Amino acid sequence: MSQSSEVSTSPLNSTAVSRLPAELLVEIFGLCWKGFEPHFGDIKSPTGREDSEESQPSLTTATFETEITRVAHAPLLIVSRVCTAWRAVAVGTPSLWCEIELDTVLFDTSRHIQTATQLLALQLARSGDSLITVDLTELGSDDPFPESVLDILMNNMARCRSLACSMPSFNALCPNPEQLRRLHSLWIHTAVGDEESLEPLALLPHLSCLTTPGRRLVDNLECLPIGNLERSHSRPTLAQEMPKVLAFARNLPRGALFHLELWLFGDPQLWTVLAFQPTIAAIGILYIKFSHEFELLEAQIALGTIITHLTLPNLQRFEVESQNYPRLPVIWPHPEFLALSARSDFHAHLRELEIYEVQLTETQLLECLSELHALERLAISDHQLVDDGGVDQLLITDGLFSKLSYAPGSLCLVPRLSSLGFQTLLRFDDNALLALAVSRLQECDELKNGGVFGIELSWLPGSERKIDEVVLQKIHDLKISTRRRFTFDLAEAESMWVS
Repeated sequence: MSQSSEVSTSPLNSTAVSRLPAELLVEIFGLCWKGFEPHFGDIKSPTGREDSEESQPSLTTATFETEITRVAHAPLLIVSRVCTAWRAVAVGTPSLWCEIELDTVLFDTSRHIQTATQLLALQLARSGDSLITVDLTELGSDDPFPESVLDILMNNMARCRSLACSMPSFNALCPNPEQLRRLHSLWIHTAVGDEESLEPLALLPHLSCLTTPGRRLVDNLECLPIGNLERSHSRPTLAQEMPKVLAFARNLPRGALFHLELWLFGDPQLWTVLAFQPTIAAIGILYIKFSHEFELLEAQIALGTIITHLTLPNLQRFEVESQNYPRLPVIWPHPEFLALSARSDFHAHLRELEIYEVQLTETQLLECLSELHALERLAISDHQLVDDGGVDQLLITDGLFSKLSYAPGSLCLVPRLSSLGFQTLLRFDDNALLALAVSRLQECDELKNGGVFGIELSWLPGSERKIDEVVLQKIHDLKISTRRRFTFDLAEAESMWVS
């Protein structure tokens, strides 16, 4: 008997399983679809591998199989085969079919074109009238998407809320950008030979999120709808593009998120000769990421140079990330940050400082915190040596817990602190951690402000000691006695950043 017939005749199908609420099934199916989504990392390149050519499928075949599975939503359909009712919910819920992801490899042969086009049309039909997101991956391909595919997509662009593509594909899909009244998010990919102007973007009536290479920002500053952008991502950004990219940030609306992704190429002195102008930006979130390989000195100079030329009078969140952490932590530009904090009045409005992947000393941290009176969330990390880099530094200690604690009748460092994120080697006294939590909750009780306090604790690789059981029980009791105003999350940090 086939698997499908066994499923259909099971007594369980007519009872509890088939009677699960459709709303619950939709949530389950959505999570399953994301969980089973094919990963690019599983695809083997035919070049430079140790296995023989015969023992592995070709790159084109493997990628087509992966991508056609994505278009067909095969994992979703497999999960829903339990019974007819589940299948009906999976196929008949438009929100499960609204993410369109297409790679040019789907259309590399006539047979592939026919299969992928049919599945694309079916997916769009199942998405009903819901808003859709469209992601067209063209990296490494000189071949455009077939006209038949572009026609199918063009007929549905009026309900597109998010689009990722190259500028040539955007122009092909959207000959009249003003008709894209529901498009809020646009990611312009870098495509081979793509030098087309971004001027059509000025016609998008509701564009609020834009991701584009720094070079495209520099070349198109005059024609971008900067004043409407609530979120913008300059990716990638080279050193020589930074002065004009900061000029772009100057015109972003109050409270906007500005995500700056830097690619460094081993020339620290270049940053000292670039013609930066002082920039006052009203952004609310600044997120700086260092991508790929970089020299520690150049990253420190780059970060210091950028914040030296910025004044951020409305900034609420500041975050720094290194793509190659823990091998390449970012060295903290301490004097430059203190100067930025002073001229921007961070003491009044900076609420979140997330610097897990930044190397700084406890003295530097405490000096920064003494100026950040409005800070509500702090996220920091111990650091450790790895095979090809890293640094050995202990930041999360009993002494730090003591300085962050509240003591009645005395001034409190970071008085509004309500959330702590620690990636740690666990070289502290567990009772000191508990005392920190108790003191902060005592402060909330005395102020009668009903405040909350939370700690996210994740241990670093090689530091898997257990938190004392008695302390853990007291932490649990604290959650109950405070009616969940206290939260404590314990997890492994390795999955976050160790490859």
